[in-house]
Amino acid sequence: LVQNAALLLATALLFDIFASRWRAEELYILQKVFVGLILGGIGMVVMLTSWTLLPGIVFDTRSVLIGVTGLFFGTIPAVMTMAMTAALRLYQGGSGVWMGVSVIMASGIIGLVWRHARNKRLETLSWSELLAFGIVVHIAMLIMTFFLPREVAFHVFSNIAAPVMLIYPMATALLGSLMIRRLV
Repeated sequence: LVQNAALLLATALLFDIFASRWRAEELYILQKVFVGLILGGIGMVVMLTSWTLLPGIVFDTRSVLIGVTGLFFGTIPAVMTMAMTAALRLYQGGSGVWMGVSVIMASGIIGLVWRHARNKRLETLSWSELLAFGIVVHIAMLIMTFFLPREVAFHVFSNIAAPVMLIYPMATALLGSLMIRRLV
């Protein structure tokens, strides 16, 4: 999980270097589509380097990427990233497919809702708010474990709850911090 989070952060840093002058609210629709394609591609790469807990049940940092995409890039890039990663997860199949797709949808929706619920500019996001955002996204992820087949749901939850809540919210806050640097 740590390796997958590091891959996500390194890829996001490269994206940040090339897109450092882009501000999501200033992009035209075609630019937002392009950003969505890039972020969706990053999500797919992250998914292809996932950790397999049980056959068909995989974990990676797509929830971090998709939540942050919704929060910082808005609807078009988030929906595209969600669609691309959901398509890949459906293609991968397995007993965890519905959990995977529901985590993708929940992460993107939480990011978009958080973005629109704030009355302040994104530059004012604090480390603690980014961490809280990551915690909310990943509590939702843990709730989605109950979309797994009944015979494995508790096993999966008990094996991933601690690592997910230790690593993923921190990765969310780190990725969010990179995005804030892009805005200031």
